[in-house]
Amino acid sequence: MIGPVQIDTGSIRYEMFVDDGDTLGLANNHIYEPSLTAFFARTIKRGDVCVDVGAMVGYYTMMFAALTGDDGVVTSFEPDAVNFSILEANIDLNEYGGIVLPVQKAVSRTTGEGSLYHCIVHDGGHTIFPLEDCPGEPVKIQTVGLDDYYSNGVVKVDVIKMDTQGSEIMALNGMMNLLTINHDIVLTVEYEPWLIQQAGEDPRSLLDILSLLGFRLFSPTENELTADEIYNGIPRDKGHHTNLICRR
Repeated sequence: MIGPVQIDTGSIRYEMFVDDGDTLGLANNHIYEPSLTAFFARTIKRGDVCVDVGAMVGYYTMMFAALTGDDGVVTSFEPDAVNFSILEANIDLNEYGGIVLPVQKAVSRTTGEGSLYHCIVHDGGHTIFPLEDCPGEPVKIQTVGLDDYYSNGVVKVDVIKMDTQGSEIMALNGMMNLLTINHDIVLTVEYEPWLIQQAGEDPRSLLDILSLLGFRLFSPTENELTADEIYNGIPRDKGHHTNLICRR
């Protein structure tokens, strides 16, 4: 763990610890994914209920907490033990214990036990399926479907950020009810066709599921895109990805 380092999103400033390899480049750049960061700054309002799926060390979690304030809630899911410990340290550092609920589980299709494969390239690349960048023995983790997590009753959720390293379809299949009952929800999804294929899924299926749920698809700068434009525009080679804004 390194830090704390200074974060400056343009509208919010805070400090946070980062992983030893500084996967997100925050020590030098002080911001990550500027277009997506700016989108969240425009979108999240005080009192919103936010969910960070694949929180890693908490860059977006800390930002969400600052934006939603004491009247809001941020539930932050991260399965990796090391990343989760840094996430908890960042919650304490920024005194967000009354806003952020950290959950050491991987969001997936079902609730139960799963495996986490550790990436040797960087600490943001761990997956819940075998991958060439994650050659070691997996560790046992807990998985949860968001529909199961929120099964005690109808819940209002305003924003979900999802970055699950190729298992986005699994995660979507476990939150269908939540996405249905929250018509005005804003969902962001990292779309990386190569990783989705490595998980044994069809990248087009992700876009089809979102369309069937009634979502319109946008770039982080809020240019509307068709499913065909996205599918044909992002190469299915390793390392090519984009973030999708999904709203009705």
